Amino acid sequence: SSSNNKTTKNTTTTPTIDLAYHHAFALFQFYAAILNIPICLWWAGGPQRVQYLVGQASALDLTLVCCFSFIWGIGSLGFGLACKIAGVGLGTNLCLGTVMVVGTFLPLVTDQILFTTAGAIVVVGLLACCF
Repeated sequence: SSSNNKTTKNTTTTPTIDLAYHHAFALFQFYAAILNIPICLWWAGGPQRVQYLVGQASALDLTLVCCFSFIWGIGSLGFGLACKIAGVGLGTNLCLGTVMVVGTFLPLVTDQILFTTAGAIVVVGLLACCF
């Protein structure tokens, strides 16, 4: 019997996840909140006025504010990842272009204007800009 002189190397690698960038954006959100809370309190008339305003708001309103704030944070992380993956120039353009198209198209759907003459004109304009 002949033996094989080739040696095999174990080439399996464990995939690594780069979370340093995510942590940076999470810290940015945290510090932005710490800086913005006193500014917003001052702008709204002080803590007593804010407490009064929050007391007057319904639970649905407060829940929606929390949900949309969470979605805003996800968008910030997504923007940071787009800039990391595609580069600042291309990532910014892709993100802003997507936001503009969705921001123009979504009100047409929610207000049921999409299938009117005005909606058709806007959609044609969007298609002209996209292609």
